[in-house]
Amino acid sequence: MSYNYPVLFAKIVDAVTETGSITARMHQLIKHCEEQVPHEDWDGMRQIDYEADRQTLGRWLVTSFAEADPWLLFKGLWFGIHNLDVRGQSTADIYVSASTKFEPKSLDWAVAAEFFPDARYLNSTVLASIYRLAYTRPTSLGNDAEYPLSLAYGAMAACAALHSARFTGPFAHLVGAAAGFDDGDLLFLGSFSEGKFCAMPEAG
Repeated sequence: MSYNYPVLFAKIVDAVTETGSITARMHQLIKHCEEQVPHEDWDGMRQIDYEADRQTLGRWLVTSFAEADPWLLFKGLWFGIHNLDVRGQSTADIYVSASTKFEPKSLDWAVAAEFFPDARYLNSTVLASIYRLAYTRPTSLGNDAEYPLSLAYGAMAACAALHSARFTGPFAHLVGAAAGFDDGDLLFLGSFSEGKFCAMPEAG
């Protein structure tokens, strides 16, 4: 079986938008994914500790933002979900970059971002676990798990980090933020008002 992708994407947006713990929202999304694409591996996806990045999220943006040129004025933040090689092993992670432009219905501003801090990667335990379980063996879920779970979790993690951060200096005039795959689907996460992030997730 294959996904009805418009319905799946709507469920991803719903999961990011809803309140409650990240674990509860991810489990609800997994339930929907399993209904569309039944597979024995969904039980393993439920066993992932979706709160494992909690402490890292609290300091991620603080560490990254400290590298910024104080003379720049950033308007947009991009949270890119990315496959990479770590010590010879393929995995997944999410990074943050910043642009002096922001367009709510385009991603051109993110592609042309000026700020890619050395500390941009979250080093996400959760995304690494999703990727590892998705590709454990040839008959594993593969992209059927990686796509919805990584996109949803990446957006949730970005929102959590944004809610815990302070936006001053070159980040005092941010307009909006988005998260998604560097070469695929994305969500606009919300906007900024008086230095505070206001979550309003919607399809990009």
